Amino acid sequence: MTHASSPLFGPSPGRIHEAAIGPAADVARRGARRLVCIVSVARTGTNHLSKVLSNIPEIESRRELFNPSRIWRMDPPELEEFSRRLGRPLTCAPDNQQTVDAVRRNPGLTLECLLDLMPPEKRILTFKVFVNQLSVRQVNKAIISRSDSIIVFIRRRPIDVYVSQRKAARLNQWTKVDTTDMKVSIDPRHFLKWSRRCNDWYRRLEAVCWAMGKPFYQLTYETDLAASPLTVAGRFCAILEDCGLGPFTLPPDDPALGMTRQDRNKDVSDRVANWPEFKRYLTEKGLLERAFEPIPQFHPTKWDRLWRRLVA
Repeated sequence: MTHASSPLFGPSPGRIHEAAIGPAADVARRGARRLVCIVSVARTGTNHLSKVLSNIPEIESRRELFNPSRIWRMDPPELEEFSRRLGRPLTCAPDNQQTVDAVRRNPGLTLECLLDLMPPEKRILTFKVFVNQLSVRQVNKAIISRSDSIIVFIRRRPIDVYVSQRKAARLNQWTKVDTTDMKVSIDPRHFLKWSRRCNDWYRRLEAVCWAMGKPFYQLTYETDLAASPLTVAGRFCAILEDCGLGPFTLPPDDPALGMTRQDRNKDVSDRVANWPEFKRYLTEKGLLERAFEPIPQFHPTKWDRLWRRLVA
């Protein structure tokens, strides 16, 4: 974890020059209201985080607004306002594909509607963006470049994410199912392809933040999210407080808010039907560590630094 007092690759938000991240009109118009984009991939504990955040009175917690099959979530009145501002009649239902596509094509307008319609007691809007939901260009233009946005990256050990995704995809059920007794066969070639795509997603977005002088923060499933609700809330709110926000009313350490593990097997070999073959293939390629090491963070090269100076 990168502690909230130490944002990555940039000064604290209060010291960023406006030109580096766009005009400050968003912050000025809404006062202290801010939006927090959680960048991750599926099966990294973000649903648990969203559930915990929804129990903090000052936070409006949404999930996957830009999911390609359903908007998680926008209510009909919010979709009606989105349709009005877009200037197009839409079916105001979160599972209508035309509406889903319109929201994904207009992420900036979507966020403007949600911020403007937030209840007065709410000061923070949180939402998630996963790989393949928006392009890097969209995230940059509609989210990162905003002066009122905060970016939080969440990581988990790749092999655990991948196996969990395979199990959920086989069942076509992503929540409220016990998969402990289920084993899946996994293709090492597909895993490596998936791993490269995920690595590229994180690296490119972190590089955009770095190039713009935009601070960003890191949390991990293992250290920060697989914990008690009070701990999870405290870690997340520490990031917001580092950005000059707060105070926040933390939720009770209620077991009902705790994480329910769908797979209780501790060893990944107990979750995979063909583990010896999978492991052997990666070992022979010299890539076994890719399954167990954290997804790499972006580290600017001397050429990155030179390019940033040239375009500044």
